[in-house]
Amino acid sequence: MRALGHHLTKLPFKPVAALIISCAGRKYVLGGDLREEARAFLESAPPLAAMAGFPSFGEIAPLRQQSGYSASLLHNMTLVVVAIGEEDAS
Repeated sequence: MRALGHHLTKLPFKPVAALIISCAGRKYVLGGDLREEARAFLESAPPLAAMAGFPSFGEIAPLRQQSGYSASLLHNMTLVVVAIGEEDAS
């Protein structure tokens, strides 16, 4: 999560908020460490006005392959961060 937060500094816009979608399987493995993970994300990310998140129960999508896309598969332990922001004026 620390590396993910750091990547927000490299976006072509200024992130002001983040929405985090975490697979329920991650909570099963991480347990109470989810709070630590969120804290590490916030410490390494640029200052955000807001952050929210929720668990999901399995992410189903195809995988990109050289010949196109695979059939839809269940992806376990997925984490999605949606950065919301505005164009950087500087």
